[in-house]
Amino acid sequence: MRVSSIVALFVATVMAINPGVAATKKSKSPDDTASAGANAQNGPEIPEIACKTNFREVSLSAKSIRKGDTAYVEFRSRLSPAIISGHMYVVFGRLGPDGTPLTHQLIGLYPKGSVLGLYGGAVAWVPANVKPSGKDCSGIAVIDAWRVSLSEAQYQKLLAKAREKLAKPPLWNMFGYNCNHFAAEFGEVAGL
Repeated sequence: MRVSSIVALFVATVMAINPGVAATKKSKSPDDTASAGANAQNGPEIPEIACKTNFREVSLSAKSIRKGDTAYVEFRSRLSPAIISGHMYVVFGRLGPDGTPLTHQLIGLYPKGSVLGLYGGAVAWVPANVKPSGKDCSGIAVIDAWRVSLSEAQYQKLLAKAREKLAKPPLWNMFGYNCNHFAAEFGEVAGL
């Protein structure tokens, strides 16, 4: 059997285990988003990527909170038993007047098919999910976390990027487009 046949068989197996991308509910558009203060009391702007339970704050490696900013973005990296390089994901939400997070939404790029998808993504592009995993919600094995505050304009751009990725999750590839590339897009959108 040739290498290309083995790769095709492996990708087909991964796709069979986890076929297609599930339909997601339509999120609010940026124009529908209420002012900063109102949303903090009503919960996260994109409920599909909010942890249902067990969200845990973690110790921050660094932070930069500007007085008057209404939102934040946090980049977290954690250990992963499946891959030595670990995993990176993004936490974001509204800030209270004292600079403390009021809401938490998580987004990251996770290959579908668990370990098969992860290692299949070393040789091919595989379907991915962007919704938070339980490990990320509970802050398990976080080794670094960096938080920066955002202006309202920056936050609206970040929300638009999150909605775009939720509506159409990108394909994952270990070397071509992985969780680090994905998180970097959120930093760029926020002007970082």
